[in-house]
Amino acid sequence: DAVAQSLRLASFGLLTAAFLRVLFYVFRNWANRLMTSLEEVLDEMNAELPVSNKNFTYFQDIDLGYSSAVTSAWEVSH
Repeated sequence: DAVAQSLRLASFGLLTAAFLRVLFYVFRNWANRLMTSLEEVLDEMNAELPVSNKNFTYFQDIDLGYSSAVTSAWEVSH
């Protein structure tokens, strides 16, 4: 009975780990798509701005930083 219980616990742990991994993969893809579209929008806004007013590059740096942080977290975990 103890063996069966430990097997159940182990299989539950493995299923939970697999589920969390899939969830993280889905979130990472969603975040990357979101950041890519945001960067495209900001690029368009930058193109329309006069040269003296390039405030949006600040937000682009934030987006790129977030995107690379998510990517490096994914690489570290694998």
